[in-house]
Amino acid sequence: MTAGETRSTSDEIVDETKIAIVGSEVIEAGEHNNKKMILGFLGIFGYGIATTYIGFAFATFSVILYWLLISGQRKPLRILLTSSIATLAILYIFLKLAYMPLPKGVGVFHDLTIGFYRILGLF
Repeated sequence: MTAGETRSTSDEIVDETKIAIVGSEVIEAGEHNNKKMILGFLGIFGYGIATTYIGFAFATFSVILYWLLISGQRKPLRILLTSSIATLAILYIFLKLAYMPLPKGVGVFHDLTIGFYRILGLF
């Protein structure tokens, strides 16, 4: 490292052909983590099922939170803010701009979703 350089603590690709630093893990180029891949697919599958039972809003928040956790994010405030803001943006796009009917869940989740949409002015 030369005098003017600083070491970045964020995720970065060090050299396209050699290594990538993701979180605290060093990964060789072309290498992937099978465990994370399987967990990612399980998250997609679970999301599809969860939208029916807990509604689109809660399922979307949960899957974004889940993906951030399995990707290696560990800062709770960043995880919660990203999940919340992304969910609100997706809800706004689908409900206000596209007028799409989204699953609201069953039982208590249906009532919570309706209340949540009313608070946000989406319903």
